[in-house]
Amino acid sequence: MKTKYALVNNIRTEAEKGLAGVCPFCGSDMIAKCGNIRMKHWAHKAISKCDSWSEGETEWHRQWKNHFDASWQEFIFKNKTSGEKHIADVHTEHGLVIEFQHSPIKAEEQKQREQFYENMIWVVDGSRLKRDFERFHAGIKYFRPTRVMDLYLLPDPKESFPINWVNRSVPVVFDFKGLVVFENEADLRNYLFCLMPKNNVGQFYFFIISRSIFIENIKAGTLFSKEQQIETTPLVTTASLNRPQPQSRKSQYVVQRGQFIRKRRL
Repeated sequence: MKTKYALVNNIRTEAEKGLAGVCPFCGSDMIAKCGNIRMKHWAHKAISKCDSWSEGETEWHRQWKNHFDASWQEFIFKNKTSGEKHIADVHTEHGLVIEFQHSPIKAEEQKQREQFYENMIWVVDGSRLKRDFERFHAGIKYFRPTRVMDLYLLPDPKESFPINWVNRSVPVVFDFKGLVVFENEADLRNYLFCLMPKNNVGQFYFFIISRSIFIENIKAGTLFSKEQQIETTPLVTTASLNRPQPQSRKSQYVVQRGQFIRKRRL
């Protein structure tokens, strides 16, 4: 398991050449891996039965985690009743857990994590498989705009999103950009797409949000807070986000001739 932090003299420390540390989760010895090709990280010195949910960290993981306070990262989350514990990628001061998922994951583990953390969201690397964005783009014709800006109704989310991420019990945020830089601001891959859990009348919604606004609102605790309950529609409106309020509540994106395009601002 690769991690960003280990305990050095009982202080959470990032990997640096020559350092030796201890795993804050299982207490095993760790060594700093600081080569010229791979990013710096800690690794267990010997084979260790650490957190069964932990996976090898990619550069995509690290970039996402670095958007948040160091004290929120690699947070050891413990169930007060059972004593079971796991390492959450990010646990905000507002009580939200964020799990960044690049590699394939079994449905049973998805369910276990959602039940364990309860108040959590997934951020999924949609750039890992080329066909995932192709599916999303091909499914544009099925999007149904709503009266809320950037909020869409999906008659069949399997036409737009990977089937293993549909029907989750928590929000799933798709990042189709990965590590690529798209200089064209209008490129859809520069945005995030959040698929909400099926509501109590069997409908699926998703909304579009910029990365900067997403990160800002997660830090502020104004997005996916415990107080927000999913009923007939997700409570994600322009009023709940820290961004300038547009004069119109109509979507800034429209579907034209099978293409999902951003409307020009007047």
